[in-house]
Amino acid sequence: MTQSAIWSIIGIVILVYVILSTLAAYVLVRIPRLPLRDNPSSIGLEYEDVSFPSRKDNLTLKGWYMPGTKAFTIIVITGMRQNRVDYRINSLNMAKGFVDKGFSVFLFDQRGRGESEGQGILLTHFDRDIGGAVDYVRKRKGPDEQIGLIGLSAGAAATVIFSSNDEVDAVVADSCFTSITKVFSQKGSAMSKLPRPIVKLLGLGILIMARIMYGYHRTNPADKVANVK
Repeated sequence: MTQSAIWSIIGIVILVYVILSTLAAYVLVRIPRLPLRDNPSSIGLEYEDVSFPSRKDNLTLKGWYMPGTKAFTIIVITGMRQNRVDYRINSLNMAKGFVDKGFSVFLFDQRGRGESEGQGILLTHFDRDIGGAVDYVRKRKGPDEQIGLIGLSAGAAATVIFSSNDEVDAVVADSCFTSITKVFSQKGSAMSKLPRPIVKLLGLGILIMARIMYGYHRTNPADKVANVK
């Protein structure tokens, strides 16, 4: 085999790797927008439609504020590809349970989800969205209001990472993963429809292409949990 043929084969292999990494990054990191299919009135909850800006980039985010009797608001951070109506964890019934116990509840759509502006990217700029929700509650309720965050799945990871830099009064992280790389390895095959060995082989390429295309930065909750205040 000639040297030029060898280099041609290497070039083709690299090209295929880049193409597959690009496609996998698109599927795994980009969050599709799901429409809202319910609201709190369906389970008898009073609520207010609210809009508020994200931190730093001022995207318009949308949510529901459900008032309670206590000076304590719970902000719910839903899962990886979910909007504020997360059927997997039944976020509306969760909200009702808290309101019935006197807590106010704030359900909102992160960017690119539900009715909020922007493009949803897995674990990217979530700090701006959660921060905007926290700022909204503090502005609305005043300095004496206590604020708790409850995150589910990828929302739990976002909650841990956010809370390592921004102090709130309570944090619950339910079903939080430790490493996004492990998530890609374990769930990437089902999500991308590629064989699991291929997804593992593409791991570094996926992260590189996600950063190039979407500004994605890998941050693992396990590295941040010790700093949660």
